[in-house]
Amino acid sequence: MTEMLENAWLIFLIFVERCAAALANVAIIVHTWLIGLVIIQFTLIMRKRDENRRQKSGDRNQNRRSVEH
Repeated sequence: MTEMLENAWLIFLIFVERCAAALANVAIIVHTWLIGLVIIQFTLIMRKRDENRRQKSGDRNQNRRSVEH
């Protein structure tokens, strides 16, 4: 009887460990996906800022040219 309980306990521990490993794998996948989203959003924000800076500097250059003429 004791041996059956020990075997059952061991099987339960192995099951819990496998569940934890599966959850860890899911967590790694979600974490990687979220990092990808952060990188994409950061890239989009920086592109937008660069675009706005170029437009502002272009407007300044046009204003300087119109003042000179």
